[in-house]
Amino acid sequence: MESSLPAVDIIIVNYNGIGFIEACLESLLQTEYPSFNVILVDNGSSDGSVELVKRKYPGVQIILNNANLGFGKANAIGINSGRADFIALLNNDTVVDKGWLSPLVGAMLEDGSLASACSKLLFMDNRRVINGVGGGMNFLGYGFDIGIYENDDGAYEEVREVFFPCAAACLLRRSAYEDVGGFDPKFFMYHEDVDLGWRFWLKGYRVKCIPRSFVYHAFGGTSLRAGSMEFRNNLGLRHAMRSLIKNYERGTLLKVLPLFISLGIRTTIKHRTWGFLRCVSWNLMMLPDTLSERRRIQRERTVSDRAISSLMWQKIHLPVNYPDYEWSTFRSFAAQGLKRGFVDMSDDRGKNLGYGWHGPEIFFGDGRTKYRWTKAEAVYYLWNKYGDGFVSMEILGLAGVVKRPRKIRVTVNDGQAHEFIVQSDGWESIQVPYNGPSGPLEVRIKAEDTWVPDELLGNGDTRQLGVGMKRAQYVADTGGALPIEGVSVVIPTYNRVKTLLQTLRALENQSLPREKFEVIVVDDGSTDSTEAEVKSFMGRTSMAIGYFKQANKKQGAARNLGIQHSQMPLLVFIGDDTIPSLHFLEEHLAYHSRKNRFGNVVVIGYTQWPEDIRVTPFMRFIGEYGYQFGYSLIEGEGPLPFNFFYTSNISVLKTFLNELECIFEEDFTTYGWEDIELGYRLERLGMELYYNRNAVTYHYHPVGISSFCLRQHTVGRASRIFLEKHPELGWFLGDPAYLKKIAALSIPVSGLEKVLNFMDREFLISFPRIVYDIILKTSYARGAIEAKE
Repeated sequence: MESSLPAVDIIIVNYNGIGFIEACLESLLQTEYPSFNVILVDNGSSDGSVELVKRKYPGVQIILNNANLGFGKANAIGINSGRADFIALLNNDTVVDKGWLSPLVGAMLEDGSLASACSKLLFMDNRRVINGVGGGMNFLGYGFDIGIYENDDGAYEEVREVFFPCAAACLLRRSAYEDVGGFDPKFFMYHEDVDLGWRFWLKGYRVKCIPRSFVYHAFGGTSLRAGSMEFRNNLGLRHAMRSLIKNYERGTLLKVLPLFISLGIRTTIKHRTWGFLRCVSWNLMMLPDTLSERRRIQRERTVSDRAISSLMWQKIHLPVNYPDYEWSTFRSFAAQGLKRGFVDMSDDRGKNLGYGWHGPEIFFGDGRTKYRWTKAEAVYYLWNKYGDGFVSMEILGLAGVVKRPRKIRVTVNDGQAHEFIVQSDGWESIQVPYNGPSGPLEVRIKAEDTWVPDELLGNGDTRQLGVGMKRAQYVADTGGALPIEGVSVVIPTYNRVKTLLQTLRALENQSLPREKFEVIVVDDGSTDSTEAEVKSFMGRTSMAIGYFKQANKKQGAARNLGIQHSQMPLLVFIGDDTIPSLHFLEEHLAYHSRKNRFGNVVVIGYTQWPEDIRVTPFMRFIGEYGYQFGYSLIEGEGPLPFNFFYTSNISVLKTFLNELECIFEEDFTTYGWEDIELGYRLERLGMELYYNRNAVTYHYHPVGISSFCLRQHTVGRASRIFLEKHPELGWFLGDPAYLKKIAALSIPVSGLEKVLNFMDREFLISFPRIVYDIILKTSYARGAIEAKE
């Protein structure tokens, strides 16, 4: 039987794929099929991948192109060089199962109308998750991978007809391929398989996905290294437009093309992107050839648009939910060194998240809580630093809305499954025990019954939802918190003697007994009477206080000097213009005594404007919405992400800081970032940052819109230093393209800034948040762009 199976030409297009090609070819050598020939078509690689193949795989036929001809053309060259009746296409970033090929060939031999059979694609780094079970297309020509990002739980085990075969792993019948004209040579890369599948159906052929054939795919392994997602989407868009013009009947085209164009124009206006205009320009240049191809296709087609409309998704929005984050695997989470024992869905980075999560949204119950829904199954990761304990989760089931109790199963590191029943429409807390060693934890949530909002509410939301989650945290089994015997208050100062003395007098009156704290003033080269005034105060007080002076090295160096001279285990940082309330130190110490069991807890307090100064609407805004502080953005006590690490009112154990080689980086020589940067490094060490609203300081530093815009400009310039230290935080500091667009508004915004500054200062007029956002973001962007230049 095996000897009668037909030969297969396997075509692999390669472009700088040295990181993938060896694994691909090694897996092919294990293929259980009697007769196949491997043809590697190289698109001008310069990374040594061709030399590697020549040296290690002499049986592979290599075709060398002098330049990168694109995916479709290169495949066509490989196909034309072969002779077999069946052609398998494989991406160079795939690894095949040893039994992948036989089911594809068997399906083609069984059904002569099949032009193509494609494999089930699973993600290389997480083989429980589907990359695609064939391809689909909506009526506007947008292609998508069926089942992408869904858990491989048996839902796609049946052979099914699909609109197109994903060219990452499929088998083609040579005669059908040649009959429809092969790949469109005008497509450089992306959408060529969608277009080919469409033309198969128009000529009366069929396409199926054969799930018993499975292949593992790195998904964009080499193409995403060659260009950005924007590049990928732009090529797909322009090729989709050409496909519409070529393949639709006249009546259908006259309905669909205007909608395609209007949506493109709306996207251009909304996002200020030029991809659609480039798409139209390219298609205008290609129009004579496109119309020529259209005449041929329409003349030769045997199937109407109506006959294949059931294969097309008849909605604008695709039935695919692409993650808004780069999802982690157990291996990648362990390797990245983020020793964070909590997940907070208000943090958009998603560094702890694996597969299976929908995008963040706001809870309708309070209008502010940010959370995510799982799909049928979802995974997230926590760092367990201390061994046995439990995972605490805050989840939402909406059992009342769904009209049934919701059952979920949770496992930690593939251990025992723990079942929970969610009965209410509100947030519920569950605890999942874990007994095992320290290290990374993979927490898997399985919803036993998912629901689709549109089916119950008719709101157009077709997502499959499991349960919502806003926060999760690993809690170790230990005794009480660490004993903390006292507090060192570190105050850097520069030419603010009046408010500094107010600060010292407030510390002198603290409710915490004086024997439990000391005060360290670090003078950063003041030129006023600071030294004399502080020494005079020291002579009059019984409070333990030290004074140290340095050259003007800025606040980071000043805090480091204060840390060096501190004697107490708990460090509290405040400013020389933040006056502590009566119970300030007592609140910080008590919170650590309650919560800090492992030394990694950090506490921020609440810094507010005092009642005896004139507070403008703008001052209230910057104190609450993230530009100076972001207290209105905090939900609960935490843990909070690193960007809430405010050294105007914060406490941390000295032993925790000493785990770092360097505490405050001293090359931040202007205002901004040295505290947030330290917070980021501490978070990677496992910091748990909490908010104690009762640890209050009063900020005696009134600002206006114009002066704060200057500060934002300085912060923007300093972002370059932050980015050089942590290039992975480019998302946090601002996308360069976005910053350029915002900075371009500087001239008109500067005029608006002066008007608003006057109205804010003189008349206390409040403006919408978006107005403040535009002004402050423009100043920041201008500084960031100037720093890069």
